[in-house]
Amino acid sequence: MRLIIFSCLVAASLAASKPQGDTAILRDDRVDQGHGNSNYSFRFSDDRYVEITGSLGEGGAVTLRGSCRFPEEGGSYILNFEADEAAGIRGLAGFSL
Repeated sequence: MRLIIFSCLVAASLAASKPQGDTAILRDDRVDQGHGNSNYSFRFSDDRYVEITGSLGEGGAVTLRGSCRFPEEGGSYILNFEADEAAGIRGLAGFSL
């Protein structure tokens, strides 16, 4: 359940970020093999991106790993994360110039 909520928060963050003018979708790759095995990659012309890989972990729980970037004036916010049933959501956020 926490993984679903976290995925929704990442999607909402992308939608809420302010694009610079018209933004085109450069990449929209979705591969879902079922049973938690998936790859999603979205890239936009304003340098935003989200990449998420899902795999089946121990005990049948899904593990998600990914990163996303949101450009702002003067740099970009970058979030790398991992989420699984055992340890919950772990992330590392940063700002780069």
